[in-house]
Amino acid sequence: MTWKNLPVRMYVLVGSIDQTRSNSLLQNFGQEMREVNRQMVAIINTLITVGGSFAFGFWGVQFAYPHLGLDIAERMLLGLVCATIVFFADLYFIIKSMSDDEIEEKNEAKKKKWVESSNISLQKKCQ
Repeated sequence: MTWKNLPVRMYVLVGSIDQTRSNSLLQNFGQEMREVNRQMVAIINTLITVGGSFAFGFWGVQFAYPHLGLDIAERMLLGLVCATIVFFADLYFIIKSMSDDEIEEKNEAKKKKWVESSNISLQKKCQ
């Protein structure tokens, strides 16, 4: 071993330990930002729809049926029931879309592996 080969050999030895040298931290930054943006939109959408359904249950019954004379506790309960139903419906669709995304990612990974394996087999046939 010579002194000239020492930095190259050290890089080879350390390269497998230090992952920041092989994978940049900002490599998938754009994709991660799009994912965070999509999740934030889903959270804000859920908050707005649940709040709107509570308002509908709380004030809507007062405007639609003023002759009932419901007190604030009954209107609060009606608003909470409406908001709870809408919350669980939104939660169902959020979970469903998350599972659909995972299925799509698995299918894309399978397609990528298939394309890579077919490219390798074609390269072997051409040689």
